Amino acid sequence: IGRGYGPINPTAWQLIPAEKFNILVELKNSVGVLESSGKYVNPLIPETPSYIVMALPKHYARDINAVAGTPIVRLWGSVKAVVEPGFGVCREFGELLLKVMEFNPDVRALMSIKYNEKLVEVVSRLGFKKLSIGLREALRRGGLGIYREELSKELDVIFDEGGWGLEPLTMVLGRNSLEVTEKVLKIGREYVEGKER
Repeated sequence: IGRGYGPINPTAWQLIPAEKFNILVELKNSVGVLESSGKYVNPLIPETPSYIVMALPKHYARDINAVAGTPIVRLWGSVKAVVEPGFGVCREFGELLLKVMEFNPDVRALMSIKYNEKLVEVVSRLGFKKLSIGLREALRRGGLGIYREELSKELDVIFDEGGWGLEPLTMVLGRNSLEVTEKVLKIGREYVEGKER
């Protein structure tokens, strides 16, 4: 079609707000599922809050304002979202999701949960596709390019080994927040019921 930027999308001004609305609705539903299954989610919350985030499709996801999310904390044996899901409120994990999307645009959501050896065993037992890397440390040092090949593969879980001042975490990935929530609940049930056996 020649040089220059090419044709624009004349419907983007309508599609982006519609996508944002759908993401907020889906995140609220995901949070509701997590809170109603708090028995299984509570043991997965790390020392810091968990974060569940979801981004606009990659072609619209330009910065942190394209990612919505909310922190989730332990509360009386269950869990509770600290605030209503909103865009641009979970900066660290929003930026992390955007970087992962550069290598695998199908991944549009993630949730951070705790990391320990028991959790690694549970994830392996469930047959999830996993990767263990220094995710946030690499991002802090300038980028995830060194993990390009690994991150471009289909993954369910990334074990983030942490770093200086960074708590080791487990990142559960998915195409949307409801898929991530489903994976977190599978992990939580196996984690809790495995201890009870």
